Amino acid sequence: MKLLSRGLGLVLGLVLTGGLLIVAAPPALAQRIVTLTIVTVPHLPAARFSFDGQRVTSDSKGVVRLYVPASRSPHKLQLLTPTIRSGGTQAQFVRWWGQPNHDQDYKTNLTGLSVDRSERLQVAFRVSYLVKYRMVNQNHQPVDSRRIEQVVIKSDTGELINVHGGQARLTGYRPALQSGTMAEKQAVYSLWTITINGSDAIHAGQMRFLPSLPRDQNLEFVIPLKSIQITASDRLLGRSVGKAVVLTFPDHTSTTIPFGRSHTITINNLVRGNYQVRLVGSSGFGGNRSLSLSRNQNIVLRVWNFEDFALVLLVLIIIVTSSLVGGRLGRPRRARRKNAKESVP
Repeated sequence: MKLLSRGLGLVLGLVLTGGLLIVAAPPALAQRIVTLTIVTVPHLPAARFSFDGQRVTSDSKGVVRLYVPASRSPHKLQLLTPTIRSGGTQAQFVRWWGQPNHDQDYKTNLTGLSVDRSERLQVAFRVSYLVKYRMVNQNHQPVDSRRIEQVVIKSDTGELINVHGGQARLTGYRPALQSGTMAEKQAVYSLWTITINGSDAIHAGQMRFLPSLPRDQNLEFVIPLKSIQITASDRLLGRSVGKAVVLTFPDHTSTTIPFGRSHTITINNLVRGNYQVRLVGSSGFGGNRSLSLSRNQNIVLRVWNFEDFALVLLVLIIIVTSSLVGGRLGRPRRARRKNAKESVP
């Protein structure tokens, strides 16, 4: 009995000892969690992504944070919104930055992405804005759009852009690499050319604007327009002459403008450039004028007409005749004086 009791005690002890060993064994180590941070450049809310089939959206600062188990297992990350529109603003996907496979930098899908430590990825966009513009003169009065032949805008990258219709979609932010990271660069534009009547109406580059600024999304392009006042008169007598003038524009088109009662013509809303003025309804010389218009000008056409030539000729005839007659009358007198002197003893 004692032997049996000892045997049972030994077995029970072994069982109890084994149980203690199982309880005392340390639990399995928990898997390490790392962070995958996705940042939009510039900061764009509502950018949507899919990570291994799980859909996520960027917050108000354009950031997505994913907490995933650390491993070298391949993952798939997809940009679901390569184009994001909001009102007149549009963001277009350009590239990824910070992921190891550079062959996929310009693709919306990233495959084989391993996350064994905390990572930060950037996804860069080009953001454009709808810019509206209108043409006004220096007094902020509208310029007839039918007169506008061409409008050219130049970007800070040197690109020349033809715009028309009173609006244009222009880049406001473009991604740029700075100090090893992607950053947004604000785009700057300048008004380069406005062509009216074949002449450039502005000085290139004087007006600059930034489409990303709300105040620069509704623009007034100021065109400094000039005026000409034309009169025509007889050069010798000062009388008004001519019935009209023909004005030839820089594009070689022309228009005929009659004189009014005051015999003065005023032509407004002209762009700078080279013009020709020709007097109509007067015979003679001096009725044509070339004009390089860069400011408001008064032009007086002084004409030598045939009446002037006739009058000048008449005066010359009178002068010559008077000289001849005076010379003939003077010779007998001089002869008599000479003879009288010779007859004196």
